[in-house]
Amino acid sequence: MEIMKLVYWVFGKLLPDLAVVADEIRYLIWNRELEVTIHNVGTAMARQITITFYEETGSQDSTTSPNHIAQVTVPYLSWPMDLETKSITLSSRYLPKRSDVSITVAVDEDNQIPELYERNNTTTRRFHFDMAELNMPRRATGEIGGDVSVEIRRGRL
Repeated sequence: MEIMKLVYWVFGKLLPDLAVVADEIRYLIWNRELEVTIHNVGTAMARQITITFYEETGSQDSTTSPNHIAQVTVPYLSWPMDLETKSITLSSRYLPKRSDVSITVAVDEDNQIPELYERNNTTTRRFHFDMAELNMPRRATGEIGGDVSVEIRRGRL
């Protein structure tokens, strides 16, 4: 409880701060999946967090509308009250159709969750795929399930 008093004294309010970083958007070639880690670096729990994956296939200079890949809602993500990062890793099946693709991940895109800082909710990473490698036969993963999976890392949400 003392940590919460200190945080409130420093920040003046207890709010979540959801964050996503471009370097944490990864492509798992053997599983044909995009993976991203979402963090809560704020001072309160976030609830009903919507994460959306988009694909843009235009050149960096052109303006194309992004294609929706997947969307998932996470029920909650705690805050780092014990000074350990609270994060969640999500993945979505994805097979690019072009070699040059930008992937954008948007967290709470509609700003439904009040946060300490809103400008760390969207990031984009550019990928350059080897299409010959991507089109190689896929190895069996033994997986059963849907298109989006969630993995909780480092204990509690």
